[in-house]
Amino acid sequence: MSSELCSGSNALSTMVTTVRYGQIFRHKISKHSGKEEAVERAQCPPVLAYWILGSGGEKKRMLRLLKAIYHPRNQYLLQLDSSAPDYERVELALLLSESEKVMREFGNVNVVGKSYGVNQMGASGLGAVLHAAALLLRISADWIDILYALSPLPRDVNFVGYSNDTTWNKRQNVGQIVVDPSLYLTEKTPVYYAVETREKPDAFQIFGGSAWMIVSRGLLEHCVNGWDNLPRKLLMYLNNVDFPLQSYFQTLVCNTPELQNTTVNHDLRYIITQNTDHVMMKEYNGGAIIARPFREDDPRMQEIDKQRLLNREEERVVAGKWCMEVDVVVVMKKIYCGGILIV
Repeated sequence: MSSELCSGSNALSTMVTTVRYGQIFRHKISKHSGKEEAVERAQCPPVLAYWILGSGGEKKRMLRLLKAIYHPRNQYLLQLDSSAPDYERVELALLLSESEKVMREFGNVNVVGKSYGVNQMGASGLGAVLHAAALLLRISADWIDILYALSPLPRDVNFVGYSNDTTWNKRQNVGQIVVDPSLYLTEKTPVYYAVETREKPDAFQIFGGSAWMIVSRGLLEHCVNGWDNLPRKLLMYLNNVDFPLQSYFQTLVCNTPELQNTTVNHDLRYIITQNTDHVMMKEYNGGAIIARPFREDDPRMQEIDKQRLLNREEERVVAGKWCMEVDVVVVMKKIYCGGILIV
């Protein structure tokens, strides 16, 4: 893994993928200080905030994913795009309220009630990510980052794979004008390409890379509420670029001096190109878990749930330390640094 920090002249090429759901990391702010805070930070599990985006007919898949990654300390934001009818959003909210008592008790799962078109190839995909970031920033004020809780690395470290080499520039072709109708039409609509081209910007240097990333609260606050105008200028420029999710955060961190030394050039993803059905199970015994997109109701998912990995009962959340009686501090049914038995 590279630990190379962001610079304008030295970058690694990374494999590009498409965002299906976003992850934003956070850590619960302690009410203590000094040594007590350090001990608490070492003992507490990291806290994650998830944005899970789905399309019409995918509410059951979203619930399955939610139950596989659920923990009472985390924050979860579920969203169905415009391809889902209004009644499906209502059904999703009802399923959440009826499925697990633990979710009702901790109140850490939210559903976006308003729908709009989301095209990952266009600016509407980037807009949806920033919308989710703004909602998560408002929903919970105490998440910071994961690395501060787990290691001596500096706070607000971001894992963003980036490059500005010739190969990437030829493939991306930022001079090509792209229009995403999903920005102004109700339903998701394919992007289209204009015949005209435009000059490359000279006010900032374009970087690109993986659309998968781990970003800190500080970076998201800079994007949503930043004091500098670059996040907004960049958003408007990338409104007419293909796959802006592969350029926005990369360009922002590499053109902002305050952020350059907070970024590690890696997306922390391992991609295997071998096209066999047994790759994941073959690697599992060695300590590495390799997975691929599965079809709905794939029998291998049942094996993962019940036998190999999660030990998850059907239609239930994954059991962990938080659902066992342990020595923890519990205040108002909220997990402080461990778990509470929910019956």
